[in-house]
Amino acid sequence: MSSKIGSVEKLQKRSKIFNKSYILNTLIISLILTIAIEFIKYGDITKTVSFFKAYKVFIANYLIVNSTLIISLWFKRKYFVISLISTVWIVLAVINRALTNIRGIPLSFSDIYSISDGLSIVDKYIDTKILIFIIIAMIITILIHNKLWKFKSKTDNTTRTITVIILVFTAFAINSMDKKGVFYVTKWNLKESYENNGLAYSILNSVYSSNVAKPEGYNYDNMKKIKDSININKSINDKHKYKNVIAIQLESFMDPTLIEGIQYNIDPIKNFRKISNNTRSGDINVSTIGGGTVRSEFEFLTGNNLDYMPVGEIPYVSSIGKKTIESIANIMESKDYETTAIHNFQGNFYARDNVFSNLGFSRYIPMEYMQNVNSSKGLYQSDSLIFDNIKNVIKLNNNNKFIFGITVGTHGSYSLANLDGNPEVKVISNTKNISSENIDKITDYVNRLYKLDKEIGLFMEYIEKLEDETLVVMYSDHIASIYQTQSENYKKDVYEVPYFIYSTIENEKDKLNLQLYQLSTYMFELIGINGGTMNQFHKLYESDEKYYDYMKLLQYDLLYGKKYIYDGENPYKKSNLQLGLHKVKITDYSFDNNKIKVKGSYFNDTSKIFINEKMVNTVYVNSGELQADISNIKNIKTISVKQVGQNNKHLSSTQVIEVK
Repeated sequence: MSSKIGSVEKLQKRSKIFNKSYILNTLIISLILTIAIEFIKYGDITKTVSFFKAYKVFIANYLIVNSTLIISLWFKRKYFVISLISTVWIVLAVINRALTNIRGIPLSFSDIYSISDGLSIVDKYIDTKILIFIIIAMIITILIHNKLWKFKSKTDNTTRTITVIILVFTAFAINSMDKKGVFYVTKWNLKESYENNGLAYSILNSVYSSNVAKPEGYNYDNMKKIKDSININKSINDKHKYKNVIAIQLESFMDPTLIEGIQYNIDPIKNFRKISNNTRSGDINVSTIGGGTVRSEFEFLTGNNLDYMPVGEIPYVSSIGKKTIESIANIMESKDYETTAIHNFQGNFYARDNVFSNLGFSRYIPMEYMQNVNSSKGLYQSDSLIFDNIKNVIKLNNNNKFIFGITVGTHGSYSLANLDGNPEVKVISNTKNISSENIDKITDYVNRLYKLDKEIGLFMEYIEKLEDETLVVMYSDHIASIYQTQSENYKKDVYEVPYFIYSTIENEKDKLNLQLYQLSTYMFELIGINGGTMNQFHKLYESDEKYYDYMKLLQYDLLYGKKYIYDGENPYKKSNLQLGLHKVKITDYSFDNNKIKVKGSYFNDTSKIFINEKMVNTVYVNSGELQADISNIKNIKTISVKQVGQNNKHLSSTQVIEVK
């Protein structure tokens, strides 16, 4: 007992010694921590050292980090608190590095809305070595925190006063630097912005900018001017030329031959290239690289510019995703088109099962409602599912149709382990000495790209044979994440990706480069439809010197403001979204000993039997039958089948059958 008391006394003495110079210690620890998180961000000593040379930005980041650590002075267990806060900074830096490498977009406040989505696919990027490292790091962190918990000391009023002074000074200094232009935030290139402005400032700025401020000049008079010009143009009669309008967003699609120093034995995108060379095509400028599919999706569907939204915004999972918004879907619905979205991925990822209703789609076919899904492939299924389901929608009835497809087969991560058999596309030249690890990843990517290109070729052959007038738009959402490491060797701007528009009735060669948020306006012009408010705006104001100023005002009004453009009332309502091409139904059920057999239609391996509204372990037999073992048949009161998505969310249910 006496030895324990002695050790506690020693700890208390050490605590007093530390407390005397605590502020100095905090300043030193803040400096070390600032250097550490910048090194993690860059992953390069030379770049980290060069960051210090921009001394004003470095000082700003140092002050921000220090201001978070200095609050530990208010606690008894000061060193425990400072260690805890330091751990948070290190974790944020590591997550930022991982997200930047995976999707090309750094960590921002908007990511808080998509934590569950990220966790659902994290296993695709964490291997055994990384997992072991994480476990060891967690154990070490816990041991350190446990040790520091024992150190306690009091805080006097003088120390508290100094803390407040430091916090006030930091706030004043950062605000002053911001006004003097020390920081330069480029929303279209967040990776570059984070590198130039520092991680601490960039994360703080993403939190601050998450609250969208009213832009200068936003008032009724300015909005009326825009509204009147749009209304005049809307009065022009429009008449669509096409029975089918199909738009397909191609995951991570790019021309891999544009990387200097790499050559392949065959062209990975020969079909896409051939079509592009003989029709309307060009490059579109997107808001993201390597990831952020939903950002590109939002710009295309709504015509809105993500530059005028919060830093790192992921529209579907933020407050925007909870609103009804003008989109291609509700515009086409108003023109008597049946609207369908198709995605060979989890139906509730990025909350698409709700968002597509807010955007006005009448039908949504995600992976949970598709037949012939290969469960052994995991989440990233063959893109043949997209093209097959588009054909099924076309054949369904004689209605006019707008179909929006989103592929996923070329999504990262990339590894030779993903390949089935020997690669068809091979790297035959590597003059830039790209590492063998990256060459392996590139090989996986270009072979998946090659498969997608084959599907594109077959699909376009199908389109050419259709009797109905059809317009097809294909565009990429962003370049592949693996090519971020080769950006210095890329022959184009990394934000430029290809598109083409093919018509069965008036196919013309035309090269036109666009912003992605302008692509739907171009599409509407070719269809013969005026389009919506944003489309009319882009068409009328694109050449105006105040184009971007007015765009910012209009977009704010539509998404966050008083809806002056709609006379103060949003005209768009949620659609009654049908999930699946056909509704999943139960036609019969039977009991065999302690087993239930449910017969029906359009089942797949995400169909689960629910007994008394509780999910039971379900065996998928075929599209017409499901089975489950039941311990007590006598207690069964109701039977239903639900399609179960990410995180066991129930996407839809069949009729509930009462067992008599």
